[in-house]
Amino acid sequence: MTLEEFNNELLAIGGRHPNGMPRLRCVSAATELKFACGGLKIKYPRASRTDERWLWGLRDTTTGITTAKSEADVIANTDESKYAVRKFLGRTVTWIGRPNFVIEVYSSVDELKETPVSWFTHRYDWWKNPETKLMEWTDINGEYPANGRYDFFMAVKYDDGTTWGKFRELDRDVLAEVKRAVQNHENFREIFTDDQKIQQMVEAQEAKEDRFEAEMADQIEQEIGSDWRRAIKDNPRLFVTNPKVSNKVTKHGRAT
Repeated sequence: MTLEEFNNELLAIGGRHPNGMPRLRCVSAATELKFACGGLKIKYPRASRTDERWLWGLRDTTTGITTAKSEADVIANTDESKYAVRKFLGRTVTWIGRPNFVIEVYSSVDELKETPVSWFTHRYDWWKNPETKLMEWTDINGEYPANGRYDFFMAVKYDDGTTWGKFRELDRDVLAEVKRAVQNHENFREIFTDDQKIQQMVEAQEAKEDRFEAEMADQIEQEIGSDWRRAIKDNPRLFVTNPKVSNKVTKHGRAT
């Protein structure tokens, strides 16, 4: 299954947030980027590689003249009148991502725990740049995610007892695992409006009263028999079982 096909299946599982963003997406941990420490970095790093750049040369002990050479030439030099010199030019650190696929879950700006104020409070800090080996005042987190953010949900893996496990292709079995994982995740709880919540409260109260009346009816039938049901059926408003609604108006006046 291709990544595009898998993401289409995830859309069917997770649906879309009311703002239109897919709730779930799958990305490659080897290439997915995010802003961190002054620029885009691998989002799910597993290691890093450091490459240093040096200017190599041979300096003549008699004249003091330095001639640029390759590192290999300097190492192979056998002329005792010349000695090796080198000058540090710079260092590059390359972050290497995990080989796995990763399922991410979307949080809208209303669902994020961080507010713009708290985000800005922790946005800038001192950071030791691994390339310069110097402490630098740096933009750690970048701009506030005003359009929401995708965060780690689960790694696609064959479990080997480690956090990231072994590489696993995308298939139907992975989709089945995602379905199980989303059931208890807070981002997939249905979002209701205030009117919907009020209606739910009304329906819950009515259901509670119905259960109360049914229990009362069973209790009455056990005590005086079933004949009373016919009387109530002929004039149902004569009998009110729930004391909370005992002020209902019957054909003969207000119930007491």
